[in-house]
Amino acid sequence: MAGNNPRRQRENDRHRDEIIEAAVQTFYQQGYGGASVQEIARAAQFGVGTLYRLFPDGKDGLFRAMQERVVTAFENELAGVIEGAVDEAEVIRRYIQAAARVYERHPREMAVYMKHIAGVGLDLSKGLPEDLARRFEALVRVASRAVRAGMNKGIFRPMNPAAVTLSLRAMINVWFLGYVEGAWAIPPTQAAAMVADLFFRGVTPGMNETDRRTMLPSADDSGRE
Repeated sequence: MAGNNPRRQRENDRHRDEIIEAAVQTFYQQGYGGASVQEIARAAQFGVGTLYRLFPDGKDGLFRAMQERVVTAFENELAGVIEGAVDEAEVIRRYIQAAARVYERHPREMAVYMKHIAGVGLDLSKGLPEDLARRFEALVRVASRAVRAGMNKGIFRPMNPAAVTLSLRAMINVWFLGYVEGAWAIPPTQAAAMVADLFFRGVTPGMNETDRRTMLPSADDSGRE
């Protein structure tokens, strides 16, 4: 069995990755509903039987694997994000940067997922299986705890912490998804500084009107005709 054969396990892992990659591309091109297991297997250059051997749940299992790939990537990016941060504002800045790297490195996965959950609201965890939703919410708590602690310390203005955290998540998704969908050409890792700037202008006490400059990308910045 593969579990007792490291070489076979590595081969299976490689085949799984190749099939997931083909599934992501097929979902991206045709949508989840329009993709078939046969098309995914053909794109991966594997037989349908091999696909079902590695993914017994077929298309549903592949979609879950795609979701888990993104959640795991976010976990890896956020690992140690609090350590070394000088204050809660720095934690938020690092959180935005981590999200930017996930969007930039997994643009097709994010585009497929966002289209699949369209209409369910701003909470991305609502479209995840229960175990992945718990993992994702643990990541969100990094930001929500920083928001609440920052308010308690006077770093941020006193507001509804849950609403502020939700606003932060919405800003991240709107800005970075704009790049994924081709609305503008500013990569998420570059846009992260602008997202942070806009967020802090809204929550930092003592900000005067002169400092509140609009930093949305102009038509010239978008790189699109």
